[in-house]
Amino acid sequence: GIVSNTGWNIRQGYERAGIDELISSWVLSFEHGIAKPEREIWEIACEELGVRPERVLMVGNNPRADSGAAELGCTCLILPAVGRGQERGLHAVLGVAGVDQPDSAAAA
Repeated sequence: GIVSNTGWNIRQGYERAGIDELISSWVLSFEHGIAKPEREIWEIACEELGVRPERVLMVGNNPRADSGAAELGCTCLILPAVGRGQERGLHAVLGVAGVDQPDSAAAA
């Protein structure tokens, strides 16, 4: 699911990239009149996904805005801002989610 403090519909960008079908829930602040870090926006997302907050892994990039998810009981992984071409740490999501990662040497 996507929770975003956006003032416009961001779905088209995901459609153009061909990944919109991977998103089960879109909770956009302009559609709900609620913005992060309000806990309610995360409650809506959990409800739409049919998942209890303690079973959610929220991946974000803003400790303040995304704090509502942690307050609700979601596990949160906040990725740092980095320069162009630098590793952001998104690969850590698999580890936090308990998904085995292929050994890079074996996968090559």
